[in-house]
Amino acid sequence: MAEKEELLRSFIGTQRLAVVQVFIELCDGDPKNIPNLEEIQQILCSQIHQFFIADTHLPKLVHFNMYPLRLIPVIVKKVPSTHVLINSINELLTGGNLERRIFTIVLMTELLENYKIPPAFAALTLISDLLDTLISNIINEEFIILMLNITTSLARLIMLSPFHAEHFLSTIYRTRKLALNRLALYTSYTKARISPEQKLIEMIDKVLEKLPKLPE
Repeated sequence: MAEKEELLRSFIGTQRLAVVQVFIELCDGDPKNIPNLEEIQQILCSQIHQFFIADTHLPKLVHFNMYPLRLIPVIVKKVPSTHVLINSINELLTGGNLERRIFTIVLMTELLENYKIPPAFAALTLISDLLDTLISNIINEEFIILMLNITTSLARLIMLSPFHAEHFLSTIYRTRKLALNRLALYTSYTKARISPEQKLIEMIDKVLEKLPKLPE
């Protein structure tokens, strides 16, 4: 009997996950092409919120499976129960998967923007520790791709959390220096000019214009 109940719960959970994933996909779109997109998002996100309340494991499961980065602000702002994910950042972050790390850092930035609570600030330490570990090892293309996707998020975190600002700012400066070193390894100027490293350096320079200077 217990086994049947477990199978039933698993089946219901899978069904809910599938429905939520479809709802999130339906939240996507351009307001210029879908005039009532805001209303559609509100209705769908309200339903997602109810699903998350009914099944406390569902928020983590949905976000382990991920969805397009551009939809993270929509889901965090319009689904109040996403705040529970603050307590799952460590699990999401340590999966070892590049795509999930990018997703988690962007997600955490949005969560902190909306929920400035102690556990959210504590979660930033996990992010800074991870970046310290990565930047201390051999810098490869995967790290460059990671930073290309999270540098703007780190810039926002610097403004959101004075406690972590200097650390994240230092990470950005160190990343720029490492990207410059890798840029020197390209065999031609043309390849270097269109490289991920060059793109990252340009992105960092643009971001640094709006950030405080690193203390001497």
